Amino acid sequence: MKKYLPAMPIMLFPYSVVFALFATFVLHSIPYLLHASILLIALLGFASLICSIALCAGSIVKKSDATDAARLAMMAKLIPIPAYICIFLCGVVCLMTIFTFFIAVVLFLLDCAAIFFSGLLGAAAVVRCKSEGVLTKGQMYLYGALQFVFCLDIVSSIIVFRKAKANVTIENVIDEA
Repeated sequence: MKKYLPAMPIMLFPYSVVFALFATFVLHSIPYLLHASILLIALLGFASLICSIALCAGSIVKKSDATDAARLAMMAKLIPIPAYICIFLCGVVCLMTIFTFFIAVVLFLLDCAAIFFSGLLGAAAVVRCKSEGVLTKGQMYLYGALQFVFCLDIVSSIIVFRKAKANVTIENVIDEA
């Protein structure tokens, strides 16, 4: 569990956006809550950037094996799915009127930032899988690029994790024989 703690800001960043939406549209009568939620997004975004760069560098330098790196990348993409759904629905609602169009654009940019943070983890896991022989060079480029594409990043991270896990079980069978 301790090895997943550095990825918590990356997993929680989309939820800070949902909190800001909740503070804006539901709790708007509480003074300074909107300012605090914007500050939370900024701080968690900065922490997510630092953590994703550190975890990416640590994975490439081989501080984790391919299965652990792929599991962490998959978790970083699966845990925020409810937040992404909420942000998407709020963005669609904000597109319905010209007065809230800017909010929809900001939500899209924050989603792109979240995909970038988790994409760095996914790309590092793909590179780790390639260096351990789990993926070929072509698969590395394909899955690495898919880590930064909406919706396909989740599918790609699950496939990479399954391949890394299957490679570990094959190695265990060979070692036992």
